[in-house]
Amino acid sequence: MFLARPRKPLGRAVGHRRHGTVAVVVSDIVPLRPAPDGLLKDTVSQWHAFWRSPTAAVVQWERDGQAVCRLFQLYDEEARLTRAVRRRRWVPGSTGQPTLSPLHGERRAVRAEIRQLEDRFGLNPKAAAGLGISLGGLKKTMDELNREANERDDDEDTDDPRLSVAR
Repeated sequence: MFLARPRKPLGRAVGHRRHGTVAVVVSDIVPLRPAPDGLLKDTVSQWHAFWRSPTAAVVQWERDGQAVCRLFQLYDEEARLTRAVRRRRWVPGSTGQPTLSPLHGERRAVRAEIRQLEDRFGLNPKAAAGLGISLGGLKKTMDELNREANERDDDEDTDDPRLSVAR
């Protein structure tokens, strides 16, 4: 018969078991930053929505401000390229044949840069999980998170039948 070792409490775990979810406490007030100049109305609306979202709480303006501005400038550029491509999808090629507008390639490159920045800031569920950000628990206070962790530890100690056999 094989008896597995009981799990260590979270505070005593070492090595690869230590990596878990980072709890981010969001204050209700995140300063609304002015949008970069020259953005389209829709992009400015997205900017304001971003700064009202829980994700904005993990952004440190001094460290991340330029990258956030660049992300929204890229959103703006992608919107402009999409409009231009819709107006003129086909252009004459070198011998007069219809060919796909080169703006398609530009738009593809801009979208790739957008995805990279979105991943860095955890702006999609997979990227958030990869960064260890739990967006569902952002509104919990540290007291609530500690209480839940202590309750889990207490439950694990009493419900684990291996502990009574191992003693």
